[in-house]
Amino acid sequence: MTEGTTPGPQHELRPRQTPRSRRDTLKLAAMAAGASVVGAAVAAGPAQAQEAAHGSGRKPAFVVVPGSHGNAAVMTPLISALTRRGRTAVAVDLPGHGPEADYPLWYSTPQDLNALQNEVSSISNVRLADNVERVISDIEAVGHGAPVVLVGHSLGGATTTAVVNKVPHLIHRVVFIAGFCCSRLKSVYECVTSPEYATSKLKLVPPSADGAVVKANRFNWRTAEPKVLAALKEAYLQDGTDAEVRAALAGLQPDETIWVSFEDCSIRPEAWRRVPRTYIRLVRDQSMPIPLQNRMIADADATVPGRPFQVIDLDATHLGIIVSPQETAAVLDGLG
Repeated sequence: MTEGTTPGPQHELRPRQTPRSRRDTLKLAAMAAGASVVGAAVAAGPAQAQEAAHGSGRKPAFVVVPGSHGNAAVMTPLISALTRRGRTAVAVDLPGHGPEADYPLWYSTPQDLNALQNEVSSISNVRLADNVERVISDIEAVGHGAPVVLVGHSLGGATTTAVVNKVPHLIHRVVFIAGFCCSRLKSVYECVTSPEYATSKLKLVPPSADGAVVKANRFNWRTAEPKVLAALKEAYLQDGTDAEVRAALAGLQPDETIWVSFEDCSIRPEAWRRVPRTYIRLVRDQSMPIPLQNRMIADADATVPGRPFQVIDLDATHLGIIVSPQETAAVLDGLG
């Protein structure tokens, strides 16, 4: 997730607008919830399903792609806030995440720091295409053929972008929450090595292992080092209590696939011309600096002229949208 001295384009501030067993269970529950609206149309095909869903006044479902080291459980507060507003919403467990995640013995206490720094990750082979396949599967299950609102937070924006490239007809609207939206900067790696990323407080947090050795982005979220915890708080949740920071970090996994950060995940104009898009800037985000958020917005607008980002500002930190999700849920609810 990011020291730039050159600010990006200044957008007008807008008013805040208000098969694995677990995945199979999620799909069956989603299908049952929407069967009365689009059941017959699903059998007839996607076009009929979209017509049935929209004709009934049923609002599109939300499918949320978590950020780096995250999983569906981490996004539970936001999903719950959306469902309390009467919306259908699910978060995706990307391959090697959630129930599929590996929590090696070296990650338990007493920790084996030698293994932490040298053991090759169990998700070393997970690629961007694997993430895309998983998200599309969940979109199809939850949306029943009708388009969904696809939301990408942080690193989840890279997968989100690639999904829109592949299935724009299944996307009612795409939303980035301080997420990586690559266009002229082709990859997450190009974004985090750009001048606009230079002020990111995450640059003050050293990795727990050499990615070239362990074949993953690895971090020891269970560290008790006071300086590291203070730096993580400043980067992710500087307005939270120490207890809130530890609770937020406790849900993160030690390993994240390294390949998604290096693969080309830039937008394809022919697909993106078909999809309305919103960028939610987190104005107090110290891990994804506003200059980088601005640059990605401007680059995407230049790449797909005529369909610019709707830009909404939230007075929130990077993980604040999860710790205190009510305002984020209100904004999302107003988008579709």
